[in-house]
Amino acid sequence: MSSQPTMTKPLNKIPRTREIATVGLFGALSIVLTIFSNLLLKLAFVPPVNYLLFDFGEIPVIVCFLIIGPRAGFSVAVIEWIALNLLPTTTPVIGPLFKFMSVSLTLAGLWIGWKLFRKSSMNAKFAVSSIVSASFRSAVMTLPNAAFLIFSFHIPASGYFYFLLELTAVFNVLQIPFDFVPTYILIGLPQVKQMLRKNGMTWFESGSISHTV
Repeated sequence: MSSQPTMTKPLNKIPRTREIATVGLFGALSIVLTIFSNLLLKLAFVPPVNYLLFDFGEIPVIVCFLIIGPRAGFSVAVIEWIALNLLPTTTPVIGPLFKFMSVSLTLAGLWIGWKLFRKSSMNAKFAVSSIVSASFRSAVMTLPNAAFLIFSFHIPASGYFYFLLELTAVFNVLQIPFDFVPTYILIGLPQVKQMLRKNGMTWFESGSISHTV
């Protein structure tokens, strides 16, 4: 029995009302996980940049992006950004803004990986998107982080200054698997895929190659 590659087509586009409801649901989940990450768990990176916290709130953003599309994903990112502005932080305004920029760069890398490899398997898309997102996030955020260290902490350009930037870049790279691995596992579950297909939430399968026996 031979296996023939076929193109997997997404189901019909979901109704606008369902998209809004789903964005609201994932936005609320993002807020809950953000509060859990920032106030309860506080999974901090290594000193002296232990003010950087790994955020579970990014996972619903990634999931919503993949199952509905870029517009929905960025909408959830905005909801998370608003929530961060309402939470207590040592860096009001700047901290949430940098977080929003980081998440947006992650989504941009995800979109590029999915579009450039739209006819590849989901494994390939995740692999490429991980590399692109990590590169975008670590490279682009270097400049604003440098400005933050200079103007907020008055740290001069020195060996210690560049060391802090390197650690921050490493953190941004590590946040990608922190986001993508749970997302990959969740979307890959047969029961979840079946539920998503039933509800037309299959943006992540657009143009993908699957195999039928």
